[in-house]
Amino acid sequence: MIRWTPAKYKSLEALLREVERENLFLKNVRRSSPKNSSRVPYRLVQTENANFPIQWMCIEHGIARASYYRWLARMMPARMHSA
Repeated sequence: MIRWTPAKYKSLEALLREVERENLFLKNVRRSSPKNSSRVPYRLVQTENANFPIQWMCIEHGIARASYYRWLARMMPARMHSA
């Protein structure tokens, strides 16, 4: 029989929050990923960076964090010209 200590309960709550966060992220990935678009992971990381850690999202998408930041740097000048 498992003894439910406050520490064990707190640990399980943290794990549940992490799984719920991953589930939400994966739902967003499925919703916003058209076929054959290599930019989608980068855009999703950019739009979700307030909700999820960038490092974690890059790992989930299989992209290097450095390549995300290079993509972001290339996108910034385009935004400045369009404003």
